[in-house]
Amino acid sequence: MNQKLLKCFTDALNEVFSETGIRIDSIEDSVMPDSNSIQLVTSIGITGNIKGSFLMMTDLETAHNIADTMMMSMNIPYKSDQFGPLREAALAEITNQISGHAVTHLYEENISCDITPPTILIGDHIKLMTSNLNSLTSRTVIGDIGILYIIIGVKK
Repeated sequence: MNQKLLKCFTDALNEVFSETGIRIDSIEDSVMPDSNSIQLVTSIGITGNIKGSFLMMTDLETAHNIADTMMMSMNIPYKSDQFGPLREAALAEITNQISGHAVTHLYEENISCDITPPTILIGDHIKLMTSNLNSLTSRTVIGDIGILYIIIGVKK
């Protein structure tokens, strides 16, 4: 199940990033990232036949790059060095789109799921406690935007 879930989410990430003009050079196996490098986490809950979470974790520079690239693809000019509400909304939306695509792929595999609204955490040295998730799978996404970690956690 985890490999099927992982494939659905990585396929969805590739699709959404491609649609928004974000180039992915590689998606690699990884361990949970060091909390010292994490400044932003987006999270979406997975409900239905599978219960768990989809997380994207990164530094603020990569988060800026993702949000700005997405906004440019939608012809929304944004000039600011600050990480404000518009960038937050863009990151929430891209996380929502990736999760929505993944749920569609899961449905095609006869797995019925839904997603919760996204949550964004911003700060220094963010460390997540995932004791309520029995299974965690993480990948490192490397591209022109920087380094992004995706984590898929499932409750059994």
